[in-house]
Amino acid sequence: MKKNTGKLGIALGVSVLLILFADAAGDGIRDAVALCLQTVIPSLFPFMLAASYIGGLGIVPKKNGIAERLVRGLFGVTGAGAVTILMSYIGGYPVGLRLCADQFAAGRLKERDKNIMAAFCFNSGPAFIITAAGRNMFGSTRLGLLLFAAVTLASMITGILASLPRKQTKEPTNIVAKTDAADLPTAVNSAAKAMGGICLWIVVFGILQGVAQAVAGSTPQLLLYLSEVTAGCMRCAENSDLPMAAAICAFGGFCVHLQVLSDLKKIQVQYYKFLLCRLLHAGLSYGICKLLCGMLRVPVAAAAMTPVPLTKNTALTSAVGVALLAVLCVLLVLDSAPARNPT
Repeated sequence: MKKNTGKLGIALGVSVLLILFADAAGDGIRDAVALCLQTVIPSLFPFMLAASYIGGLGIVPKKNGIAERLVRGLFGVTGAGAVTILMSYIGGYPVGLRLCADQFAAGRLKERDKNIMAAFCFNSGPAFIITAAGRNMFGSTRLGLLLFAAVTLASMITGILASLPRKQTKEPTNIVAKTDAADLPTAVNSAAKAMGGICLWIVVFGILQGVAQAVAGSTPQLLLYLSEVTAGCMRCAENSDLPMAAAICAFGGFCVHLQVLSDLKKIQVQYYKFLLCRLLHAGLSYGICKLLCGMLRVPVAAAAMTPVPLTKNTALTSAVGVALLAVLCVLLVLDSAPARNPT
């Protein structure tokens, strides 16, 4: 009952804002929809689809193999978490925790594993950081690579700190070989459902930003930084502030936090612990990025300067995303084709 009351309250609140600030809310909705169509879906959906499919395959690295030794040595988790950790770095924010929840439900991850992984398997993928933020907003792929390096290194440090003190762990004995999402049609449905939730929250925060701008004359900078990653990074590009963009990408914004609450609940991790890890990740990302900019003498002020308007669809030029989507489309056709009886 309490849960439904909360949902009703949110719905009524948004409805009131839509009525009182119809024009501003409409502008926010249009901007949010454009953001979803031009940046979020092209840069995230292929990786969400890949993550759903790969997670359903139930891949477990070879015992005492390179992948198993690497994740155990770095983060103190069992080898079953290797695929989830990898996908969290290349798939975008919700992918890591969603796979973690699936793996835990399938019995592949131990209690300690999922607690550690919840601390750092929450990362912005390279398609967004390098292409959307670096090249399209800051005007430089080089800055995007530096941004990605800073955020990724900070994430790994966060994971290492979360694994302390180290304890001896054993592989789960109730490993499930395959889950229901191991075919492409099911993975497509799962990824589409996840993308729908992501876009819905972006629209809600777009309404809030539009209303805030109408009331205050401009959207407060702190609200942009804390609420939604893309809008926050665009403001950082306007201010030539690459370290702050790194912190925003690491924090993820409350818009993304709301998208993974159900996954945190599935792995039984309290939100305040997740939030503390996000703040640690953001602080480390800011410091590392600032240090790298100083060491490499990166001319951020000269390279960044005018964010590319959303109407140019520049995020659609992500070569990695396009290639991955093409491969997945081929797999979808093969997976959907009816089996032929041998003659």
